[in-house]
Amino acid sequence: MRIGLIAILAAGCAIASAQPEDLIVVQGEEFACETDAWVAREQSSRYAPDSALRHLYGAAGGQGVATTKINVPAAGRYAVWVRHTVGRGNLRGPFRLRIMRGEEELATASFDEQAPESDPAMIHRYDWSHFEADLPAGLLNLAIDKLSPLICSSYTRQIDCIALTTDTEYQPDVQHWQPKVWLRVRLGPAETPPVYIHCFADHFRAPWYMHFSLSKDGFEQRVAP
Repeated sequence: MRIGLIAILAAGCAIASAQPEDLIVVQGEEFACETDAWVAREQSSRYAPDSALRHLYGAAGGQGVATTKINVPAAGRYAVWVRHTVGRGNLRGPFRLRIMRGEEELATASFDEQAPESDPAMIHRYDWSHFEADLPAGLLNLAIDKLSPLICSSYTRQIDCIALTTDTEYQPDVQHWQPKVWLRVRLGPAETPPVYIHCFADHFRAPWYMHFSLSKDGFEQRVAP
């Protein structure tokens, strides 16, 4: 007997992304700094992964400003989200984000100055923090600098990405812009039908592990279809 099965699976990722049309995403490694204060580097812990396995790191080095540019398509009130590491207890790595037009400071906010309301289960994790700002259209500068202390725990002051949108109700999720993993399967002759395929996924994010199955009925998030 020949079973013809063609299945397409986004491994642990939603096929449709519920993100705003005007969403602007800036990865931390897109920032540049003229000193050793901020460097782009590979993610060191698989249990606190960022959206591209790289981040902007500022726990070591001296003082300096990391900068990049964004093009804002239309003037409006924007929610500005920053995804950064949060350490346990007193492990703090405070920093500041400024949005500039030339030398004019349009908005500023500080991050990781206080311990989170709930202590992370791990030594460090990525959390989203945000503020709102009225921004004009056009080319704007993003600038990140350190707050005291300059040198802090290596588990802190790691910036994954920054997301901006006029949809102030939007809750950002890195899955919306992460690269997707696709699996295509075709089954040949099988002596003892029915047949299904058991898929095990290690996501490098919470939920860390999941089981999937592919059968003639399609894709299901469980082992036995």
